[in-house]
Amino acid sequence: MARAASGAAPAPKVPTEGVDRMLKPVGSTSCPVGATLDLLSGKWTFRILRDLTSRPPPTFTDLLARNPGLTPRVLASRLSTFHQEELVEKILDPKDHRKYRYRLTSKGRDAIPVLTALAAFGIKHLAERVFPDGKPRTMEEAYPGRSGELLGGLLEYASAAQPANPPVERRRGPS
Repeated sequence: MARAASGAAPAPKVPTEGVDRMLKPVGSTSCPVGATLDLLSGKWTFRILRDLTSRPPPTFTDLLARNPGLTPRVLASRLSTFHQEELVEKILDPKDHRKYRYRLTSKGRDAIPVLTALAAFGIKHLAERVFPDGKPRTMEEAYPGRSGELLGGLLEYASAAQPANPPVERRRGPS
């Protein structure tokens, strides 16, 4: 592969064929990316979701402690939204019935591939912000023994999200 004049390898070509189909699927009323961002946008949202993947499920206090700067009011608001959207459920702590824990529902666990993709982007392209040595990592290097767990379902998840027989767009002739 030829190198650019600066000595750096040229950027790989990014396939764009079919990307326009992701913007608004046939038969839809809006863009699925926009709808997802409407639900998952907001400061702290992805960090809270990240922390909800931990075992055992965290308490309200655990979530606050893991996120310096997160206020109880914002956390309560996010958890309420997640609960209304059926992403999170509130469960009694089995060891201490005075505490509640928060865990992802099946629908909430479907956000894990999104979190994994964000992590993969960060360890590859934002290494100077993520690692003390500033060097990019692979998923296996960053998450030893867990990369398969984090990435393993990504293809299956994306494939399962596709309808078996996608609807065919029918155009009307001139009236």
